[in-house]
Amino acid sequence: LHLTVYPEYEVNLQAVVCEGDGYHQHGFNIPAVQTIGIDEVEVSQNLQSQHNCDSVVNLHLTVVDTSIAIVSLTEDFCEEYSADLSVETNATNYVWSTGETTPVITVNQPGLYTVTATQDNCIISAQYQIQKCEFNVYLPNAITPGLGDGINDYFCIHDHYKAMIEDFEIRIYSRWGELVYYSDDKDFKWNGEIKGRIIRQVIYTYLINFTDKRGIPHQLTGNITVL
Repeated sequence: LHLTVYPEYEVNLQAVVCEGDGYHQHGFNIPAVQTIGIDEVEVSQNLQSQHNCDSVVNLHLTVVDTSIAIVSLTEDFCEEYSADLSVETNATNYVWSTGETTPVITVNQPGLYTVTATQDNCIISAQYQIQKCEFNVYLPNAITPGLGDGINDYFCIHDHYKAMIEDFEIRIYSRWGELVYYSDDKDFKWNGEIKGRIIRQVIYTYLINFTDKRGIPHQLTGNITVL
């Protein structure tokens, strides 16, 4: 008797798939829905070899997490015209639409920002929209200088708005159109003084021209009363 013994086979396969994609190779048929929300899939199938011996094929399928999001680390972009954007993903390689490749970028303009990340053969992306800022500068309509209470002594721009302003000019005119005050400094402070005197119960007109950090020009006009 000459007896030939054929072996049983056990084959182990390793593969990688993107979350939400199916796997259809080596006789396996794993639908896309089964790769969502998990890290790996392990399946086996029993086959017959060419000599009708039992064989087992094991598949260890690694699922790449494709979740990605952009979050702003800055509460209000319009306060400083600046925001830090951070990408949240398990992918290790990414590039922003600005060309930067760091996890956090600083942006100074409104608009749509995109980050694209890659992991193995998976490509994922996310977008973040920074809305345009409504630019309104609020100024007092009256001041009460020289009363000794230290309150409302100056006509000036609040520090909150100064960070948004670049080039700046202010002109203040008397009721007869005479220029009584001029400054090109956004940190100006006017206490109603004209030629060393403060004349009370008088209404003046101001004209302010400035550009914001986006380079957009603005003009403000109004009245200021010295009480």
